[in-house]
Amino acid sequence: MTPLSRSLALAALLTCAAAAPEATAQPQAAAERPLEGDAYQLADQAYKQYDAGHYETAQVMAENAIRLRPDVARLRLLLVYSLEKQGKRQEAARAADTAIADGLGTPELRQALANLRRPPATAAAPPPAAVQTPPTQQPAPKPAPKPAPKTAYQRAYPVAARAYADYARHDYAAAAAGAERAFRATPAQGDWALLWVESLAAQQQYAAASRAVDSALALGAPNKAALRSRQQAFQLQITASQTAAAPAAGSEAAAGAYAAYGKGDYQEAIALARQAAAQAPGNDDYAHLLTTTLAAGNRSQAAEAETRLNGEIARQPGSAPLLTQRGYVRQRLGRPDEAAADFAAARATGQAPPRLILDQAYAQSAMGDNRAATASLKQAIDQDDAGQLGLSPLERYNTRSAIANLSREWGGSFSASYRGARPASSSLGGAAINTPGDVVFSTAEIFWRPPALNNRWGMLEAYARSSNTLHDSGSTYESRKNVDPCTGLSTPNERDDEERFRNNRTASGIPSTIGALGLRYLLADTGVTFGIERRFYLGSGTRQGYAYPESSAVQCNAQQAFHNAYPNLQDQSAVARYKLNGNAGGWMTYVTYGYYQGRELRVDVPSWLTIEGYAQAGYAWDDNSARYTAYSVDAKGNRQQELGSASGRLKRDQAFLSGELRVGRSFRATSISDKLVLFPYAVVGADWLWQKDVAKLNDLPVYGNQSVVLSSHDSSWSLGVGPGFNVRYWFREDHYNAPRSYLDLGVQYRTSIGGGATDRAKGWFMNMTLSY
Repeated sequence: MTPLSRSLALAALLTCAAAAPEATAQPQAAAERPLEGDAYQLADQAYKQYDAGHYETAQVMAENAIRLRPDVARLRLLLVYSLEKQGKRQEAARAADTAIADGLGTPELRQALANLRRPPATAAAPPPAAVQTPPTQQPAPKPAPKPAPKTAYQRAYPVAARAYADYARHDYAAAAAGAERAFRATPAQGDWALLWVESLAAQQQYAAASRAVDSALALGAPNKAALRSRQQAFQLQITASQTAAAPAAGSEAAAGAYAAYGKGDYQEAIALARQAAAQAPGNDDYAHLLTTTLAAGNRSQAAEAETRLNGEIARQPGSAPLLTQRGYVRQRLGRPDEAAADFAAARATGQAPPRLILDQAYAQSAMGDNRAATASLKQAIDQDDAGQLGLSPLERYNTRSAIANLSREWGGSFSASYRGARPASSSLGGAAINTPGDVVFSTAEIFWRPPALNNRWGMLEAYARSSNTLHDSGSTYESRKNVDPCTGLSTPNERDDEERFRNNRTASGIPSTIGALGLRYLLADTGVTFGIERRFYLGSGTRQGYAYPESSAVQCNAQQAFHNAYPNLQDQSAVARYKLNGNAGGWMTYVTYGYYQGRELRVDVPSWLTIEGYAQAGYAWDDNSARYTAYSVDAKGNRQQELGSASGRLKRDQAFLSGELRVGRSFRATSISDKLVLFPYAVVGADWLWQKDVAKLNDLPVYGNQSVVLSSHDSSWSLGVGPGFNVRYWFREDHYNAPRSYLDLGVQYRTSIGGGATDRAKGWFMNMTLSY
C-alpha cells in the first residue's frame, strides 16, 4: 500500500463473508476474488452510507467501487437498492439489467429486477446483503426518497469519494480537481487536502502542489504538519529539477527547515530558516518561513515573530493570513484580547477561513468575555447549518458543549447520600466525611459565576448551600462496665440488656439543617479549587447537645461536687447540656484537587475510559456564645432534676482529609437512549478526621468556672475499597447547547482495609445527584 493510501485509508473493514450471501444461493459469488485495496474501502463506505440512510452517497460510492470491480454481483445489487431507495426505480431497473447482461444474473438480482417491474404498491426492495433481514408477509410500502444532503460535508462527500476512485484509476487530473473542490467546501477535512496535493504531485506538478499546500493551510486544514512535510518534499523535487551546478540561494537550508518543522523540531527549523533568509534576503517565501518557525518557538522567539508580523501587516494591512497568524502568536503570548481583535479583523476582510470564528470565540473566552464567545460559537453553528463551516459531527458536538459551558452563569444541584463521602466543594455532592450507621444526607446548592471574573486564569463561583440529615437510625453500643472517674476502677455492668444497650443518633430532618454562603475559585488547567464559606446553624438540633468532659479529673470533680451538694442523690450523676444562640455559625475553608477523565458524555465512541478522583483538605471552626444547663440523670441516662444554668462559650475545631478514586469504563446504552451512560468501576475511598471541642463555663453549678475539653476530642481514619456502579442520564439540550444537566445514581460496596474507624469504610454506599 502506498503512503497516500495508508494516510487516507479508513479504519472500518468490510468482511467479504458478511457481505456475501450463502454460497449455495449464489454459485457465481463463490468464484469472486476477495475485495481489496481501494475497491474494498469504497465498498465498505458504500455499505455504511446505506446503513446510515444516505442513499445518494451510497450510490456514488457503489458506482466507484463497481468501476474498480465490475465482477462483484453484490456491489451491483447494492447499487440497485441505493437507487430504489431514492425513488429512482427506472435507473435501478436499468442497473439490474446491465448487471444481468454482464453475466451476473444471481437470483437476488433477478428477484430485485422482478420487484422493480411490479407496480410500486407491491414492489419492495430488501436491504443489501450486508444488512439482510428476514422477509415479511406483508408487502412493504415504497420508501420515501431520502432528502438531498444539506450540509457542506454531505454535499462534498460524494465528490471526494469520486476523487479517491479517480486517483485509484490513475486519473490524477480528475482526482486533483475533485479533491480541491471537496476540500474548499469543507476545509476541516485535511485528508481531502492531502489527496489534492498528492494528485498534483503524481502529475509531477510540484510547484502547483506546494502552492496547494499554502492554500490548504490558509483555508484552515487541520493536518498542518503532514502538509508541511509534503511541501518540504515538493521543494526538494523542485530544487532537484534545477541545475545542479547553480542551486537557488538558500534552497537547501529552506528544505531542511521545512523537514525539521514537519517533525516538530522547531529550534532546528528556526536555525535553518534563519540561514535560508540570510542567504536569500530578497526571498519573501523564506522570510515568511522564518516567521512561521519563530511563531512555534519559545516565548522570546514568538515575540520576535510578532515583531516581524507587525512589519508585514504594516505593508499589507488587509492580509487575512498575516492577521490570522499574528492572532495565533498573540494567543501564545497570553494576550487573548489582541488575538481576538486580529481574528475579527481577518474575518472582516472576507478572505479568512470560515472556521476562524471558532478561534475568535475561544480567544474571547480566554479574555473573560464569555458572552461574546457564546455569541460567536452560536454564529458558528448557524454558519455550519448553512453549509459554510463543514464541521464533522464530533466537532459540532464539541462546539455545542463549549456553548453550554461558556454560557452557564448559574446552576444548581441536589444530592442525597447514604453513608456517602464527598468533598464539600465537589460536583459529586454530599457530605465531607463517611458516617457509620444507616445515615442519609442531603445537600442542595445553587451557584453563580460572575462573568467578568471567569477567564483563562480560572473560574470564581459564589454559592449558597443547605445540607441536613434526612435519616439517622443511629449506632448501637453496649455498656459492659462502669468506670469510676475518680479511681479509674471498673465494675461489671449488671443491668439488663434494655439498660445496657444504647443507641447513639444525631438530629435529623429540619432540626439538622446547616446553611452556608461561600466563594470558591478553580485555578484553570490545574484541577485545584480553593474555597471559604460562612456556615449557619439553622436547625435547632445543630445548636444544642451534651457537653461531656474528656478529662477524668474534671468528671471526678463534678461528680464529687454534685454528691456533696445533693447527698440524697447518690445513685444519680450530673451532666451538662449547651444551647447556642439563634445566630450561631462558623467558618470552613478547604482546598480540593480533582482529576476527571472521560466524565462527560461522548458521542464519538460507544465506550471510553473514565477516571474520577478527588482529594480534599479542610478546616472548620466556630466560637459561639452558649447557655449551659446542668442536670441530674439516673442510671438509664434519663434527665431528673435541673441543677442550674450559666452563660459561656463553645469553641469547636475540626480538620479533615478525604479522597476517593474511581477507575472504570463508561458505556453509552444506545439501545435505550444515547444520553444514558453506564459506569462500572473499582473504587478506593479514604478519610481522616480530627476534632476538638472546648466549653468555657462561667460558674455553672457542679462544674464551676473553667474551660473544659469535651469528649468529642479525637482523631481517626478509615480506608476502604470495592466495586461500584453508576447510571447517568444527560438531558436539557437544544439546537445550540449540548446536554447541560444530568441525573446520576450510584451504588458501591466497600471492604475496610485500614484505619481504626472500620465502620466508616465498609458496607453499602449509595448516592443520587441531580445537577441542573
